[in-house]
Amino acid sequence: MRSARYRGRPAGVVMTACLRRPDRPVLVEVSRELGTRVHTGADLRGEAARLAAHAVATSSGSPAPLVLEDCGPARLVAALLAAGSLGVDVALVGASAPPGLATEIRDRWRGVLVTADTALPRTAVDLLRLPPPARSGRVSMLTSGTTGRPHPVVRRGVPATAWPTVLDLGAASGIRRDEVTAIAPPLEHGHGFSVLMAALALGSPVLVGRDDALLGALAEHRARC
Repeated sequence: MRSARYRGRPAGVVMTACLRRPDRPVLVEVSRELGTRVHTGADLRGEAARLAAHAVATSSGSPAPLVLEDCGPARLVAALLAAGSLGVDVALVGASAPPGLATEIRDRWRGVLVTADTALPRTAVDLLRLPPPARSGRVSMLTSGTTGRPHPVVRRGVPATAWPTVLDLGAASGIRRDEVTAIAPPLEHGHGFSVLMAALALGSPVLVGRDDALLGALAEHRARC
């Protein structure tokens, strides 16, 4: 498959899910403020292509790393695909992060900060026509570890030896192909991110939301949680 160029990285999981369901939902967001937003595979690939163009346009030479600050589930998933396609690092900084952390990481990485309100270019990069990246981009997410202060921890790809663990997590979570999986924890943190990867790898559309908005959508989408 064309997504094999990503070698088991999160970008490959996302691209496989998008190619598998180009006209069907891959991700559904629910919130009290914005209601329900459905994202097909084609929608997420389009967003990723514009994010890739943004990373290229805002750099002077090589594409810039992406630093995401509380940007929402769809843009987060698309950024994983964009970063993996370009071979750049991506940092996932959620709403619980200390103030200023995303800016600190952006400055340290010489990257580009992306939020939910960041305007993206209309022109896009054809992700499947890009040459294979020379390096494997890193995914950095937050953990409080033993210190209690959230700080970035790097996750680089998913080695072949780890895939049985990912798939075991999917089985333990009741994830089934073509059946919707609900995720309540933040996707910027380890557990939420792991369930997201397991669901997409197993061909399950993902329902993301919080509080009563998610609870109200469970029955409507017949979601597992």
